[in-house]
Amino acid sequence: MSVPGRFENPNAAARWVAALAVLVYLPSLLNGFAYDDLHIIVENDALHSLSSTLGSLLQPWWPGDEGATLGLWRPFTTLAFGVQWALGGGSPLPWHVANLLLHAAVSALVVRAGTVLMGLRAASLAGVVFAVHPLHVEAVANGVGQAELWAALWMLAAVTVLIETPTERVRVLPTVGSSSSARARPRAGRLGAGRTAAVVGLYALACLTKENAIVLPALLLVVEATRYRWTPADLREMLRRRGAVYGALALVGAGVLVARVAILGRVADPTPPLGAALLAEIPRIHTLGEIWYHYLRLLTVPLTLTPDYAPGVVPVTTVWTPVGAFAVAATLALAVLALWAWRRGSIGRMGALGLLWFAVAVLPVSNVVFVSGVLVAERTLYLPSVGAAWVLGGVASILLVRGRVARVAVALVTVLWIGRAVSYQPVWRQAEGLFEYMLTTVPQSARSQWILGDMLLDGERRPEAVRAYARALNHLGEETPFLTQTAGRLHQAGATRTARVFALRAWEGTPSVSSAQLLAVMAAGEADWTETVRWSQATRELDPLDPVAGHLLSVAWTELGQWADARAVREEMLARDPGAAWQPWYWLVELRARTGDLPGARAAVDSARARSSDAQVHAVIDSLFDAVAGGAKPLQNSSDLQIPRESGAGDGGGERR
Repeated sequence: MSVPGRFENPNAAARWVAALAVLVYLPSLLNGFAYDDLHIIVENDALHSLSSTLGSLLQPWWPGDEGATLGLWRPFTTLAFGVQWALGGGSPLPWHVANLLLHAAVSALVVRAGTVLMGLRAASLAGVVFAVHPLHVEAVANGVGQAELWAALWMLAAVTVLIETPTERVRVLPTVGSSSSARARPRAGRLGAGRTAAVVGLYALACLTKENAIVLPALLLVVEATRYRWTPADLREMLRRRGAVYGALALVGAGVLVARVAILGRVADPTPPLGAALLAEIPRIHTLGEIWYHYLRLLTVPLTLTPDYAPGVVPVTTVWTPVGAFAVAATLALAVLALWAWRRGSIGRMGALGLLWFAVAVLPVSNVVFVSGVLVAERTLYLPSVGAAWVLGGVASILLVRGRVARVAVALVTVLWIGRAVSYQPVWRQAEGLFEYMLTTVPQSARSQWILGDMLLDGERRPEAVRAYARALNHLGEETPFLTQTAGRLHQAGATRTARVFALRAWEGTPSVSSAQLLAVMAAGEADWTETVRWSQATRELDPLDPVAGHLLSVAWTELGQWADARAVREEMLARDPGAAWQPWYWLVELRARTGDLPGARAAVDSARARSSDAQVHAVIDSLFDAVAGGAKPLQNSSDLQIPRESGAGDGGGERR
């Protein structure tokens, strides 16, 4: 990985590396919105005006009723997205311009921070590694990847501010009986108020941008321990010189955690990855081996890339596989190597620093401490890969002085990585192309089979769609979102019998409003009023305010001749929503009349008429009252009640967090 030209100072090197990052990732400017962009940006009305964006800053990151359960809160990113929507009027261009500039800035900071730690030559090569690495395509070329870029920018800026503090040197005397002479040892200089405020402020911004920023104090500690060769004996001196800044960082971190509890109801308990809920109950070491294999592969041989690492790509397993065993052995070997390298001089310490940086930075999404929201996602390795870039930059700096063959090898790797980064960016241009790429590259993925089922269903190839859904089910197990959303799609396509099987499995696995509501809708569609009552009541037990379940329950009681029950449900709903449209009052006319309350029926007629200015509607309302008041069969029956089809049940496209 060669560096263009000779650099005289870190600023020049940083500019060259930033320019290289822009050049390599320039094709991303042609991309639109894809994958999670659709749900987070395009379909999220809260971002479509600055006033609503400001109102959503104290809301979960993911929109919708289940946003809190996903365990994400990113107010700075939400604000940035709202501003970009306003600037571009909904165009994806502001996101991609911002991502490109942010990646360039982060690449430059890799050089700046690395120069202090490992020297200009190795740091420049590390910056090149980071700037062109294909692993970063998902973060840079996809709109929502911007959270990774902002967080990395704030965190590396904080690291740079801290380590660029002028050092002091102390004279270390030789021990008694030692033949060595006195030597000078670097010591951390004191932080002024300005630098302390900058580090703490950048940490606060990072924490409000993305959850993984919480580990910044640990990263700062690792970096300073490496730079100043701290030992346990240096603890008192470290606390004296850095106690204020680390204490302030601790207060900021605690404040963010308190805010998360207030907004999300939890500190860190996100919904497990799709198809991986079992990880919360079984020993995770076997699956971690599979995850670590992908970490090692993506950092060193990033030629096979994919947007999805769901079960099927990363198996959730309780036994050792050859891949998992190899990855665990390699990880342990790297840990031993890092410990050995730490004692072998400055170059060795930098190698150890890179490995420690990766281990700390990846911790929030590693599934080691708790089950995170992903098994593997390339975008989440953006910040951890800084450590890998420092290691690989150091290796490249050594190889470049070892002869022509080594230099050719380094240049070849650089060209291959640039080519892969450029070729992968168009995959993220739009959702359709992205899904087709997934089906080509990872057909074994449960998510790919789910998407294939949706595509086949859209093409009216129902039997093939059902088979694809069944293959997805083999990997996903009793995942309620998959079962419920698939049931909704099958019902909409007319495959009600199969849809009921999926919905029942969803209900039996984890009872939810969505599955119960969907079962009620399907029962009403087939005029099975007893089942409609059952599932409508089940829905209302979970959500007493659910309007679809209330409507269906009133209809079902009407069809079963239970007029008083039907009336009670309808009046309860109208009491909660007195400003409802004319139709609920229209339905109440018959129910009151059938229970002998003609004055009440007349009042319902007046309420219905008051909510519509259409003369034809008035005529229909009056005709109904005349019919039921005279004891005749009403002009409307259950088929005229316009039963809502799903009103939200089964929505969603399986977006990934």
